[in-house]
Amino acid sequence: MSLNGWLIYSIPEAERNRRNISFYLEESAKIGIKIDVLYREYIKTGIEQGVLMLKYNGEAKTLPDFVICRTIDPALSRQLEMLGIPVFNSSFVAEVTGDKARTYQYLAGKNIPMPDTLFVKPWEAVPTFTAEKFPLVAKPCCGRGGYAVELIHSQQRLEEYAAERKNNGEDFVLQRPAAMSGRDLRVYVIGKEPIAAMLRISSGEDIRANFCLGGEAKRYNLTGCELALVERIATQFDFGLVGVDFLFDSDGSLMLNEIEDVVGARMIYTYTDINLVGRYLEYIVKRLKGEEK
Repeated sequence: MSLNGWLIYSIPEAERNRRNISFYLEESAKIGIKIDVLYREYIKTGIEQGVLMLKYNGEAKTLPDFVICRTIDPALSRQLEMLGIPVFNSSFVAEVTGDKARTYQYLAGKNIPMPDTLFVKPWEAVPTFTAEKFPLVAKPCCGRGGYAVELIHSQQRLEEYAAERKNNGEDFVLQRPAAMSGRDLRVYVIGKEPIAAMLRISSGEDIRANFCLGGEAKRYNLTGCELALVERIATQFDFGLVGVDFLFDSDGSLMLNEIEDVVGARMIYTYTDINLVGRYLEYIVKRLKGEEK
């Protein structure tokens, strides 16, 4: 079964992820898959003469057998799917997990522990809290990599933060700080299978533990209960490859933080010998052959 795939990145993200792109090209060649790297900025979609249209650099292009979309763009993914192309991750996964509020909303009532969360639109009045309710954690709904995640200590700063989000047209969420601040857990999942868990610890006083922001990381062994929680989340989606991020509650139990659609792999390749890209490509091939659900 000879397969041709597209690996789609934005130009800035491709520059930052040259190593990961090389992994995809090397690992795909090992199993006889041809992958072309496409840049999102050169893809145009729409309707021509009443049918779906997709062009690259202004020209029609032979459609692939599958697409690995490494940019969060549900509309592009949906267009590809409507053209009959399997997309990893799917447009639904991108749509839900690309927005923290939508993630919490979708998983509410499904026995998934998560922090109490207030959804705030940029045009809404700023919520008012008494002094004892602070600090609060504020996060843009569509932020990635720790962008604009902040521990808010006063009503004045909350109003300033809300004004900043309003200027950017960004929805945001407000939450109580996790009991164990400055550390979180990322679990890499392929399909329904947890592949590895990494404990991330922030540098200094920063509440953000992102590896890309200088946080430390180490391998973490999931307990039976933690593994069951990850699997419970995975059954709610049709994942390709994602990172499921958790916070730690006061008793050490896990609470869902967010799900990363376009998940980075630097921690895996730095601290483990797991060939994440190779396993992902093998999973995709099995899916396309109907051997994996």
